[in-house]
Amino acid sequence: MIDDLRVHAPGERRPAASGDHVLYWIQSSLRGEDNHALTFAVEQANRLRLPLLVYHGLTDDYPWASDRLHTFILESAADLHDEFARLGIQYALHLQHDSAPGTSSALTMLARRAALVVTDYFPTFNVPRATRTLRRAVETPVVAVDSATVVPVKYHDREYPTAPPFRTRQARAPAHFGVTSVAPEPEVRRPVELPFDPTVPDRSRVPALVGSSRVDHSVAPVAELGGGTRAAHRRLEHFLTHGLPRYAEDRADPNADATSGLSPYLHFGNISPREVLLRAQEAGPSEHVAKFRDELLTWRELAFNFAHFNPKHRTVRPCRGGHAKSSPAGRPTPDRPSTRRRSSSRRGRRSRCGTPPNGPTCATGGCRTRCGCCGGKRWCSGPARPARRWRSWST
Repeated sequence: MIDDLRVHAPGERRPAASGDHVLYWIQSSLRGEDNHALTFAVEQANRLRLPLLVYHGLTDDYPWASDRLHTFILESAADLHDEFARLGIQYALHLQHDSAPGTSSALTMLARRAALVVTDYFPTFNVPRATRTLRRAVETPVVAVDSATVVPVKYHDREYPTAPPFRTRQARAPAHFGVTSVAPEPEVRRPVELPFDPTVPDRSRVPALVGSSRVDHSVAPVAELGGGTRAAHRRLEHFLTHGLPRYAEDRADPNADATSGLSPYLHFGNISPREVLLRAQEAGPSEHVAKFRDELLTWRELAFNFAHFNPKHRTVRPCRGGHAKSSPAGRPTPDRPSTRRRSSSRRGRRSRCGTPPNGPTCATGGCRTRCGCCGGKRWCSGPARPARRWRSWST
């Protein structure tokens, strides 16, 4: 059973008696393992004696749509296709380009025929708006389930502006939040009729599918950063072997490559944060695990707390004390002219905040240290020294 704190269901509407299936609209938890939304959907389908359909829609017009993001999502879809086939669950990928004005979307048509719609809870980007739009369009109950966090965001009753009290509250969370979610076997397996022709997301077809999409083709995919559950597990194994044993000391050094590199996989839900945490705790050593656990359970989930409780989290208005508009010790903020020597930048040397120029981030989509992730707010001391990986990052 899924904990009630993970379920976001406005109102008390019951499943539609006339529905011919349960629909799992997958938005942000792109995985078939340790997925609370999937577990909840299978449980409800078995209770109602109905088949389960997993609908995965991908448009061309989401914010910052590009070859890089489209490729990552479609590679994730390829793994989803294989995972759901293994689980005996119908999965349909719908690539949407143009729809005629005034017509209902395929998602809306499926939702109107469903007894219940289950989707992923994600408190930011375009997911909340998309979920609200579907709820307004159909009478069928639309239930969102939190699979993005280890401790459900509803476990907290308020926004925490700082980490210390949030960390204390997280430490008191019930132990069962750390138990892996295993979906039961679907009991009814008849196919659900689709109002569109689904796309089979074979990896060999991904470049052609991306090329035919109306996205920004100037932002290229990152070859070493493939999407999907398989790539996420390979990255996790690499981190447990090479990064975790020195994480506490080296994670802030971009030359050391001690960070997990799991951010894109956690963001797109290719891997469960709980699985990452449990595997890290098994691998050890304890002092490095403690630091990584704090990053995952405190700082990452504090961001979810902020996005969940603060309706203006996508603006700078919630920032207190002008932090977003000024820098410590009167140093220039990132949007002001840099005082670093141009020759230093061209040689790929470190900036004062400890990170190389932004070229690697543009080329690889990665943020190598917490200095860069904090927007340069943490100013590191010490002389600049060469960034040994600058050349490999920028190629």
